[in-house]
Amino acid sequence: MTRPVLRRLDPAIVGVQACPSCRIRSVKLPGLIHPLCLHCFAAERLPYERQAGGSARYLTACVAGPECPACGSTRVDADGATWWCEACGMRTRVAQ
Repeated sequence: MTRPVLRRLDPAIVGVQACPSCRIRSVKLPGLIHPLCLHCFAAERLPYERQAGGSARYLTACVAGPECPACGSTRVDADGATWWCEACGMRTRVAQ
């Protein structure tokens, strides 16, 4: 399986354009096909997380989603390339 490549989003659409998958929340991060909100981004990444859990040679570094994996807070946000938790300060880059 090839590694997915995520590209930084245009800042003009982050937090403005509606998520094409759910049409409820605004886009925050790049998906494999189109930009996604944090909930849909996490759902799209789930198969890669499962693959990583079952392999000693494959590891995904993506932690972005609607909850912080470190503290469990839902006070998280993203800017198209970076994801962060406002509660504990955890921060990660998720797009090139």
